Amino acid sequence: AQDDLYISISNLNTESLIKIFDLSGRVVYQNKLDTSFSIIDLNSMLPGMYHISIENQHNDIHYIDKLIIF
Repeated sequence: AQDDLYISISNLNTESLIKIFDLSGRVVYQNKLDTSFSIIDLNSMLPGMYHISIENQHNDIHYIDKLIIF
């Protein structure tokens, strides 16, 4: 991959955790989000389909979606 993923969360009031999973469920990226805007470098990830989730400190999922890297 040659791109970055830009994440903007308008109502981030607690520290959150972003996770990116491959299709087998393996976590390939994990990092804390402590600001309302973050950039994730995707250059180390192989092309393919992934799932992305953002959860708070209590493991409540705020967001989940697909991520496709070409």
